[in-house]
Order: sequence, then structure tokens, then C-alpha cells
Amino acid sequence: MKATQEQQFKKWFNRGIFTMKQVSVKTEIDRANVCRFVGKMKRSNSVYLVRKGICPITKDIAGFYTTNYNLYLTHKGLKR
Repeated sequence: MKATQEQQFKKWFNRGIFTMKQVSVKTEIDRANVCRFVGKMKRSNSVYLVRKGICPITKDIAGFYTTNYNLYLTHKGLKR
């Protein structure tokens, strides 16, 4: 069974900390859809903005997100 775009999106953001563009390129999901999925998950508090920084693809300022709460805590220095 082929994973839906939303399932692919969640799998990537659960693996690590990425920008929306990075996930769009890796999964071949249109960036507008990735933005829509992030917006939907923000409303339900199930995606975490870890930091803002320079996107390795666009070389512009972007948010780095994850759906993995443990990665979020570790990156913020709240968990050992």
C-alpha cells in the first residue's frame, strides 16, 4: 500500500529536524501541500518549531520543524 502524502510528511518530520523545503524535495510533495500539513499540525500542537536558520536548499531564513517531541526536547537542551 502506498503511503499518502500526509503519511510521508509525518514520517520525515518524525525522523529529524527539517525545513518544509527539505521535506518537499525528499518526498517530492508539492511545497504548498507541506505548508498546509504544517499549518494543520500547528493548530493541533503536533509539530514543533525547533529553531530558525538558513535552509540548506533555498539559502534563506526558514523554520526547522519536527513532530518528534523527544528530538525537540533534546535540541532545546531540556533532555539528556
